[in-house]
Amino acid sequence: MADTLKKLRIFAASPSDVASERAKVETVVALLKPLADHIGLTLQVLTWRDVVPDAGRAQQIIFDQLKPTSWDIFVGILWHRSGTPSGAMNPQTGKPFTSGTEEEFVTAYNLWKQYGKPRIMMYRCTRPFPFEVDPDQLKQVNDFFKLIQDPKSDYRLLSQNFDTLESFEKLLLDNLQKLLIEYSEQSKTPITPEIAQILVPKIPNNLPRRLAFFGRAKEMDKVLGAIGPDERGWGVVIDGIGGIGKTALALEAAFRAQDRALFDAFIFLTAKMNILESSGVRDLTPATTTLDSFINETARVLGQPGISKLTGEDKKRALLDALRATRALLIYDNLETLSESEQKELADFLRFLPQNSKAILTSRRRGGESALWLRLEKLDWDAARQIIADEAKKDARLADKLKRVSEAHWEKLYDETKGSPLALTRTLGLMRTRTTLSFDGALEMLRGNRDPDLQKFIFQEARKDLKDNDLAALRALAFFVPSAPFDALIQVAELSRNALEMSLDRLDALSLLDKLEGTDRYALHPLTRLCPRRTACRCEPCA
Repeated sequence: MADTLKKLRIFAASPSDVASERAKVETVVALLKPLADHIGLTLQVLTWRDVVPDAGRAQQIIFDQLKPTSWDIFVGILWHRSGTPSGAMNPQTGKPFTSGTEEEFVTAYNLWKQYGKPRIMMYRCTRPFPFEVDPDQLKQVNDFFKLIQDPKSDYRLLSQNFDTLESFEKLLLDNLQKLLIEYSEQSKTPITPEIAQILVPKIPNNLPRRLAFFGRAKEMDKVLGAIGPDERGWGVVIDGIGGIGKTALALEAAFRAQDRALFDAFIFLTAKMNILESSGVRDLTPATTTLDSFINETARVLGQPGISKLTGEDKKRALLDALRATRALLIYDNLETLSESEQKELADFLRFLPQNSKAILTSRRRGGESALWLRLEKLDWDAARQIIADEAKKDARLADKLKRVSEAHWEKLYDETKGSPLALTRTLGLMRTRTTLSFDGALEMLRGNRDPDLQKFIFQEARKDLKDNDLAALRALAFFVPSAPFDALIQVAELSRNALEMSLDRLDALSLLDKLEGTDRYALHPLTRLCPRRTACRCEPCA
């Protein structure tokens, strides 16, 4: 290899159904820049989008401007579409090319046989197909992979599969990394293990495993709109009572943003202090319990651990500078554990997020200055039915208990859980683990509020903030079904107008009640009504 800088051209070929993966090629190349610079290489991605419009056959215009003889690496990606016919004939078979992607592959393969380049890297997406798939296009894709796997074929090739956008990114990063190390062995600057550890990029992504998600279509559209590239705010705050599904919505939105290649880095941090399991509430030791720890962990996942050594405003400025270098989605979960002053400080910090980065916050408290505020309410029945059916598939014992009653009977379970995904899955989990707990027994347990762990988990954070006046307002609301006018609450709660207004505002911010729009009437949140006296007292198991 020459001592001077050399350009390594990577041609990406793919139809429209894998546009997100094609975009990830450029992301991976950007991550590899430090390694390429070290060995004296410039990486350049070529796609048909780089071509200047001109008259003539489209594929020939692409070849004329992005000359195949200049390609060093060919990256081909296919899923369920082959593409649009290119209008040319395959000289080997005498048949028309089924698509421009096929013609690009054949051209690259013939050049490889003649000159030993470009290096051909072929990938197949194996994730589930969308609702509508063109059977002819899918057959062309299947025929192509049968062809390159046939030992008697003229186009033999080893390909690799991936099932998510993230797995493709990691796979391509690993493969191109190995190729660059091969090039380094030919240069005067070989990559040692020590240098590789420093220069090899790490994809900033610590999202947990993706779980099944049902319903919330309108809410999802709002969240994705708030973190979209055209939105001027810094993101969205999802608030709501405990167990209503805030974290699940935030994470699913992150995965959908990942599927659409909206961001290059995904950082999930939670301040959750405990979780509800079948055996009860289990305490956790989160890495992030203060604003400072949120900033430190964000920097660590971004690959910038040195930021944690800074202090005060210097630390925040350094993190914002690091975020300018990438498109990042921050998911900060359970922020109600932060002090009120730290929550305000975090909101101020997020106001200065670079435009290419967004944040999703979840909290049981209302918030959202300079961002979309979304209060999450009860799950609808259709989504709850899907959850019940999905849980039944996982366990034969639970499935048997559910089959003993009609599906129409399942709706009674939904009604008693007040549309709370946590209450629903918790009850199904107890039916699964307790052999003696029947469907009707589960209903009676919910009606009698005989699951103190569920109540404790739902209301634990709210109870910490309840003052004497708030407790009085809750007790007063418990006497009114379904709602109470403000003047009636003054009399029952025995509070002044000003004190009651402040308490009702605080209870509303904690998602424990709802103010009926356009009226002066207030109603307990459905989940709060499950056990209003427990919520408003400090005895066991509430304390």
